[in-house]
Formats: sequence, C-alpha cells, structure tokens
Amino acid sequence: MNCKSFRSVFNFAFTQQRTLSTAKHPQKIWSVEETKKLLGLINVHGNNWTLLQSHFPDRGPKSLGSRYRLLRSKSAEELQALLEDKKPETPTIKNFSKAEDKLLDSLVHSVGLDWDKICLEFPSRTKLELSERYEVLAVEPANRRGPWSAKESKHFESLFAIYGEDFPRISSALKTRSIKQCQIRHSYFSNLRLSTSTLTDKQIENLKKAVADHGPEDFKLVLRKAKLPYSLIVEDVRKYYWRELDPKISVGEWQDHEVEFMVRLYDELDGCMELVQARLPIKRGLKDMWLQHYKYIESKSLLL
Repeated sequence: MNCKSFRSVFNFAFTQQRTLSTAKHPQKIWSVEETKKLLGLINVHGNNWTLLQSHFPDRGPKSLGSRYRLLRSKSAEELQALLEDKKPETPTIKNFSKAEDKLLDSLVHSVGLDWDKICLEFPSRTKLELSERYEVLAVEPANRRGPWSAKESKHFESLFAIYGEDFPRISSALKTRSIKQCQIRHSYFSNLRLSTSTLTDKQIENLKKAVADHGPEDFKLVLRKAKLPYSLIVEDVRKYYWRELDPKISVGEWQDHEVEFMVRLYDELDGCMELVQARLPIKRGLKDMWLQHYKYIESKSLLL
C-alpha cells in the first residue's frame, strides 16, 4: 500500500472513531424543571456527571457540570428567582415630556436649584434625574429635537466646510443643535473610509506635484505616484483637486458684486455649491465660497 492510500485509510478510521466516541448534544436553553431536577439529583448522587447524564438524554456531562457551576455562582436571591421563573425587574427609564420640561424650567426660575422642593412636584422622578435634565435644558439649544430641516442641513454643511470637525464652533454658529447632535450627524453621513479632509500639508503638496508631473487625466496613477493612503477613493481625490487645488482657482479679494452673484446662483441651484463653482466667471475654491456665503448671510441677518 502506498503512502497516499495509507493516509486515506487512516483518516477514514480516525474520523469514524472520533464520530463514534463523541456524543453530540445540541445546545438548548435550560428550563426551570430541568434545573430543579438537576439540583435534586446532585443532592442524592453528588457530582457524578456520567451517572447523572442517564437522567438527561439530551445533555452531555460537560453541560451538566457547566450548569451546576453557573448555579453555584448565583446569590441565594438570584437562585430563588430563577427556580420560581421570575424575571429580574429592570428599571424603566421614562423620557421627560414637554409639559415636564416646562414645569421644571418654571420651578427653577421660581425656587432656584432647591431640588428637594422641586422633587415634590415630580413624585415619579428623583433629584438626580431632575438635576441632570435641567443641565441638559440649560446647556443645549431650544429647538434641538426632531429631524433636521433642509435649511439646517445646508447651514451645517457650510459651517463644516469652514470649521471642519470643530463641533463646538459649529453648534455655536448653528444655534439650533447641540454639539453632540452635530457630531452624530457628521458620523452618520460620513463614510468609514478615509476622506480627503484628513490629508496633511505634505500629502497635498505630493498630490499637486503628481498632477503636474503626470497630468490630471488619470487620477488613479496620480493617487499612486503621490503615495496617498490606499483607502482614499480616486473620484474623491479628483473632485478635491478640482475644487480646492486647481491652479485656475483665484485667491484674490472678493468683490461685492461677485459675492452677490454667487449667493443668487446658490439659491437658484437649490443650494448645490459645486454647481455654483462651475458657473462662476472666476473660479474660486469651494471652501472659500462657503466662507464668503456664510459671511454674507451673517451680515444680512445683523441688518434685520
């Protein structure tokens, strides 16, 4: 018999032996009746798991031992609740209603931060709950709940283009959303992959040089030659270059008529700043455009 045939016979025999010698017991949840039966048998026969297995055809010795060790790790109260099939009571957290928020705010203004007095008006609330809720009401902006409006979303995008991930400044300028909400919104809409906003100054210079050396037609080659992170999307790099790094982008002073024309285009094109950039007679960087748009809106709001 050659080696190959011998190995086949050995593998078959080993598999058969292992299959026949090992009893497979599918895992299933222990019932209260099984648990009581196990504890009763242990009191009579001790921890002889091989003997006890004859009373549990669907369970192996290891399963019986594991179950007993788990029961021993529980306190007397937990074990009693388990044997009586009582589910542990979990405290229910009830959200504050608008009426409760209004009452809490008025009480704080009338009696101050005397939580003992305030707690008398809220029988189902603790002092800790009330103080934490008031802290939230005091710190977060007023109109902070509910879905984001289209106006809020556009404003958030413009602020993010200016400040990046400086969410305290974004929240302060937005005035209708908290810092946490701004962070959640950014996390929700941003992809898990690396974005062009994380490029360092050195990587940006490498990108400019790669485009100058190899041309702007094949950005897949540019991405490789610039030694940028592999997780970047080629289309994102191309858009970033044309929107922010294109040599045709003007960095001079903005004229008033130029800003007004940009704002008018922004309104006509439903807030798509990329389309506005393509229609300006003098090409400007996208981030610079957002900044000028924000300054213009702020100046108009101060005049009202």
